Amino acid sequence: MPGEYQVRTQDLDGISFENWSFEKCKYYCRKGTVVVSTYKKRFGISLTLLWHRWYKPFDFCKFSRRFNLLWLHVNWSWIYRNKVDKIVYEHPENEKL
Repeated sequence: MPGEYQVRTQDLDGISFENWSFEKCKYYCRKGTVVVSTYKKRFGISLTLLWHRWYKPFDFCKFSRRFNLLWLHVNWSWIYRNKVDKIVYEHPENEKL
């Protein structure tokens, strides 16, 4: 399953543009830049802790990623980052080393 595409510098450090469309990224690819494909990589977790009135003493739902224990309500979600997969297009005017 293809992810997003990014226009990056040749050393892959800087990002100048990203989009789901390969053709749009190819259009914005200038001299000194390349188009790379990316994939989602799990980077961390986001936790939300709330302290408010309870309606059930204990409640857990793995689909909505939450649980309640009396007044403590906890929600969590995954944080993702785009990682470089491979170079899919290089501007024709780039100098080859």
